[in-house]
Amino acid sequence: MNTHKNMKTHILLFSLMIMLSGHLFAQKNEIKKDSVVVKESDRNVMLNASSNTGPRDVNIGLPASTGGTTVLENGLPVVYFYWPEFPTKAWRQDATISGAKLLDVGQTAINVGDVGVSISTFDNLGTDKFKVKEFEQLIIEHTKRLYKNDVNCNLSYEPSGNDFLSPCLEEALLMSKVLDAQEYKVWLKAFLPEIFKPDFSFEPGKVSDRTDGHLVHLDGLNFSRATCLYSISRKLPELSHLRSIADNHLNYSLGNITDDDYMGSHWLGSFALYALMNR
Repeated sequence: MNTHKNMKTHILLFSLMIMLSGHLFAQKNEIKKDSVVVKESDRNVMLNASSNTGPRDVNIGLPASTGGTTVLENGLPVVYFYWPEFPTKAWRQDATISGAKLLDVGQTAINVGDVGVSISTFDNLGTDKFKVKEFEQLIIEHTKRLYKNDVNCNLSYEPSGNDFLSPCLEEALLMSKVLDAQEYKVWLKAFLPEIFKPDFSFEPGKVSDRTDGHLVHLDGLNFSRATCLYSISRKLPELSHLRSIADNHLNYSLGNITDDDYMGSHWLGSFALYALMNR
């Protein structure tokens, strides 16, 4: 009888302990919830780069399930994802950004659906605050600063086996946008002298295995090369022989954008369309 009475007493005490601990846990959570509110004075913690034009280390706050802080721009995530993911140096604040603020845990849960602290940014694009001419001038200034002195880009180094952009031709395409025709001709002769030869040849990249997610990049390379060659020949009409080379690259891979393995078919269409738009 005493044993039965003692057991009931123990069960009652145990139940009371559970109820009490649950109440204390709830109170503790309430205190924590209030304690994570980010003060206005702390909202510059994302500015932790060596300079205000360099990449930001955005892996701040509590760890999110993706491995770092989510950056939102106009309400949408803009952090780039890699495998394995490197959450740092994935976002920079530039002339297009009108403001940024740190979202606390509660705001992040609502906006991102994850546990952590996130950064919300707002851009100037399409608004009166965004100075298009000033931004364009920045692009021109820094393009020239980075590339104007480059010479003798060696096309024989590409492709590497999984390229989908040509380093030499993409740089030549960019410079064609910021230099006038005469200045561009002088620059291009120093940068890619071989393309001025009438017998210049450039073979398309050949994909040996269409189910290989890396090798199929070469179809994208063919399309992006075509885009560059079309645009360069338009800038300098004397390089009209580049158009036939561009056509060869485009036609070589054009049939692979449909009825093909998913490794290529899910993205090659956009590259092909861009080449056709610049033809």
